[in-house]
Amino acid sequence: MANIMHARILSHIFGKVNVATFKSCFPLTNEVLTKRSYKGSNRYKRMKGIRDKERLDKEMQQKYGISKPQFNFNNWMKNNYLNEIKAFQFRLNTHFKDEGLMISALSHSSFVDELKLFNEQLVTSNELGKKFEDNDFQKRLDLKNLMSSISSEKLALVGMELSISVIKTALYKRFPNLTVHACNDIINFLISRSNIVHLAKNLAIEELLLLSKEIENQDVNDQFYTNFIKEDFISDAFFALIGAIEIDQGYNASKKFVEDFVVALIDQEELSKYIKLENPKQELESILQMHGIFCKPVARVIAETGISTDFPFYYVGIYCDKFKIGEGSGYSIRTGISDAFKNCVFKCFDQEVDFKVIQQSLI
Repeated sequence: MANIMHARILSHIFGKVNVATFKSCFPLTNEVLTKRSYKGSNRYKRMKGIRDKERLDKEMQQKYGISKPQFNFNNWMKNNYLNEIKAFQFRLNTHFKDEGLMISALSHSSFVDELKLFNEQLVTSNELGKKFEDNDFQKRLDLKNLMSSISSEKLALVGMELSISVIKTALYKRFPNLTVHACNDIINFLISRSNIVHLAKNLAIEELLLLSKEIENQDVNDQFYTNFIKEDFISDAFFALIGAIEIDQGYNASKKFVEDFVVALIDQEELSKYIKLENPKQELESILQMHGIFCKPVARVIAETGISTDFPFYYVGIYCDKFKIGEGSGYSIRTGISDAFKNCVFKCFDQEVDFKVIQQSLI
């Protein structure tokens, strides 16, 4: 196949060249191209190294019973947890004065409750160590001793309230004509579980999350008959982290964190698809009243086509007295009116309506 391609290229440059002529002119090139990898090539050496390694591992297992050690991410994370915490702070460009607050934010209640349960049973640490491979209990106990006295649930509540406040301030600053219902719809999207989990996973919060041994080693979504899933743990940890930043570093630092990671999504998403305008006429009236305009907006059919066919189409305009605010369309008058009111509301959100002109037209 490669020979044919080269022959076509040469024929385009020098005229008609058949494959036989190409082979005779370039015997070395032909030999290399017809083989996937020749002996002595880098690819051959790489594949040979992989095969030799697999053969050696198999031979060690069969003759001596020595198996290749399997990498356990959870054990590695427990051994290097404090180092990963420091690296995590550098990635976020934030530095905790009390790292115990950060560990508390990333610790699920099951992690703390499990350790409390074993302490209450008055079992020695050596006996407990038998229940957990590789002294996992001692590693968990060491992390618990570093935790703050503030639970992750309280930190999550603080972080949630602060996030809503920061998002609401940013929305009204960006869209001054935003109504209460539209603002709540956008906030619900920004702090939704799917959205927060996506952010948390990109920040590697999932890997730093401390869970009980039972939950850590099983799939919560399948094995536990509960009303929560693992995404809930990740979402709560994200808000708990915000709460920890506020307590440790103050309001400005936590506000910057929310603006950098949550509010920034406003510029990346089409927010209109998350706003549910159940009563667009009422929303438009409230926006007009915010600007001192108490004239009721009225819908008027400005054009219609295909009336005598199965697919009629109507163009509807929304007027405040003689001033046309916007227009919409639909296959019925009702859908046309609804579309027109929605378009007017979004025009107001985007500050495309001059309310001073409307006020002057009413004089």
